[in-house]
Amino acid sequence: MKNVFKLWFIALAVIIVCPAFAQSESDFNVDLTKDGTGVVITGYIGKLAAITIPAKIQGYPVKEIGNAALAAWGDSIDVYTYSRGRQIFERGKTINTDLTSVTIPAGVEIIGERAFFNQSKLTSVNIPASVTSIGKIAFAGCSSLTTVNIPAKVTTIGDWAFLACSKLATVNFSEGLVEIGDGAFAECRALKTIKLPNSLTKLGYGAFLSYRDGITAVTFGTGLTEIPDYAFSYTDGYNGFKGTQIQSIVIPEGIVRIGEGAFLNCYALTSVTLPSTLKEIEPFAFRNCSALTTVNIPATLTSVDFKRQESGGYIVGDGDTFIGCSRLLLATRAALQKLGWDGKLE
Repeated sequence: MKNVFKLWFIALAVIIVCPAFAQSESDFNVDLTKDGTGVVITGYIGKLAAITIPAKIQGYPVKEIGNAALAAWGDSIDVYTYSRGRQIFERGKTINTDLTSVTIPAGVEIIGERAFFNQSKLTSVNIPASVTSIGKIAFAGCSSLTTVNIPAKVTTIGDWAFLACSKLATVNFSEGLVEIGDGAFAECRALKTIKLPNSLTKLGYGAFLSYRDGITAVTFGTGLTEIPDYAFSYTDGYNGFKGTQIQSIVIPEGIVRIGEGAFLNCYALTSVTLPSTLKEIEPFAFRNCSALTTVNIPATLTSVDFKRQESGGYIVGDGDTFIGCSRLLLATRAALQKLGWDGKLE
């Protein structure tokens, strides 16, 4: 009888010490990099929810997380608006849809397109200092992800990379980042404050566009020359949501263009400071910013090209730039008209 109990305790100890599933190299589908010097992760067939990608597989260093390698393919997210009508998703191969955390090893340089697409339970992912680019749609639909740290070697964040990461509250950008793609952080409605690095020279269409409560404060770097179309717009102001909650914007020196709809429907915006370098304001740039009272204009800024909106071949005004901004103070209206604005508020 004693031997029976002894064996039972040994079995129990084995169960406690050994997990139900153990991760191994064979859990990852792989290929060689184009230059044959490293490994590309092409899929994951293991059963763990929290995974650590090996630094080496079969003796080769892991250098890339391949396209759709760790993607989950369930219900698709609505991307029509963010993608300007283009179909941007396609079917993938990975079955595991329950990833909660992923540790990427040092040495990985590329996170590919759709790499973690739609992993809605993913709460944690480290991006090592070796990574240089994050591909299109890489983390789109990772609706449980809360924090992302972008290391200094990353020069490009691809189009829609973090689209619809609805719980993403903190993004730390590093100096060295050059480009943020179209819709990269669109519909990240938990993201309230952003500070863009001075190294950033290109910000994409609708980069921080939101359908619901969004950004409250943005600090621009010195490297941008334009605020792109719909970059901070709130696109659905009639369903009871508050919209992008930016209250004050200081547009830095060096900006020459404010794009179409750049701050469309920013209902909380009360003041805007324009730079002396500004040359163009595109249609609808501040349309329906209903709390806007003051636009601060430097004395050195004497004229701006308020681009005209065309409809069916007809010019319909100077872009309706401030249509719906009914609280603009008279002094602000006068100053804007001296710059070339047509004065239309409705």
